[in-house]
Amino acid sequence: MNMTRRNFLKWMIASGVAVGMGKIDFAKAEEIINNTQFVPVVWLQAAGCSGCTIAFLDMVENEVDTMYTVEDLLINKIDLKYHSTLMTASAAESMEILNAEYNNSGYILVVEGGIPTSQDGAYCIIGEKDDKPWTALQALKDFAANASSIIAIGTCSAYRGVSGAGDNITKVKAVDEILTEYGDKIINLPGCPVQPYIIGGTIAKLLAGETLAKDSRKRPKDFYAADSLHVRAASSATGKANCPLRTQQSGKATTLGTCGKCFENMGCRGRYDSEVKVTCYTKLWGMDWSCSKGCLGSGSICIGCSSPNFPYTTYTPDGVAAASSIYSFK
Repeated sequence: MNMTRRNFLKWMIASGVAVGMGKIDFAKAEEIINNTQFVPVVWLQAAGCSGCTIAFLDMVENEVDTMYTVEDLLINKIDLKYHSTLMTASAAESMEILNAEYNNSGYILVVEGGIPTSQDGAYCIIGEKDDKPWTALQALKDFAANASSIIAIGTCSAYRGVSGAGDNITKVKAVDEILTEYGDKIINLPGCPVQPYIIGGTIAKLLAGETLAKDSRKRPKDFYAADSLHVRAASSATGKANCPLRTQQSGKATTLGTCGKCFENMGCRGRYDSEVKVTCYTKLWGMDWSCSKGCLGSGSICIGCSSPNFPYTTYTPDGVAAASSIYSFK
């Protein structure tokens, strides 16, 4: 599990390339390593499925033909103070660790899952503090003040997502809906789950001390495109569609499960939702289009999981949730 300095530099370079940052040269990466201390991370899990944690654990391959485990990164560079799923401590011991970090500052706060706010957050308890239930809602507020950055991992955390869909009796809210005074700190990384190298690339830029340019929805512009998937495919200046299925040669799919054809007429959310701006289909999860990687590569539509509108709940005229569907047949 040991990672050499050179291997960590390679990981940084690979992450930068994978998410479109451009290649980081070794001299710059070496300088970052020499001048950066271990960065403490507090990772809170609220109302969600832990899918983004699983995605993060899948960050094991880069583009220089070297295999790493996510443990190498965390143990050798990131000081993961608290993560209820990954840490060995549990119960009272884990709460002691979390409480000890509360009075510190400069850590990166990662939030996974939507935040239930009904009943003062009582629908999501992460542990105890001062012998009282500690809600995810209160923990988020407690740790936001001293965080250097707040990363909302996944669509549930960034935009409510599945956790906040439908009638939403727990009144799940997104991180930035709660932390209205910390907007400059918040970085939204939507996706269900978020593509792992977007997480890695974001951390790499924070380690480098770079300021992340964000769009109006707090998405890093380096990792989330300015235009929607469908628009980019149609207007590519190079003539090469970013969505590899939307070409004149590919034709239109008439049934799901068809590989290599455009799903425009099958309800692809890349066509019908202008907020689908994720780039997963161009990165490591979506490079092989022969029925093996990515939603489109496996013969399915883009379900728009990175959109603030996901999972597309429809409502009756009196505001009652009628249904949620990723499909939008036209």
